Amino acid sequence: MKLPEIIVFEKKIRSRYIKALSLVPELIKICDVMHIYDNTKLPERIFKKRKDKYSYWENHFWDKSKIERLMSIDFN
Repeated sequence: MKLPEIIVFEKKIRSRYIKALSLVPELIKICDVMHIYDNTKLPERIFKKRKDKYSYWENHFWDKSKIERLMSIDFN
């Protein structure tokens, strides 16, 4: 039985999203300046790196612990 095209497309998007998120810690290592936004509703910045300084902003979807896990950084 063939899956509907929309389901196949959604699975591909989800797999690419997961892969992209897994690459974030590597990007942090090589970038001098980096901003990460949550586009769930309206774009909201949740993370900023400038040289060796890190900042984060929590929102309804991203709390401190989730941001730390995504970035592989401990903000304490």
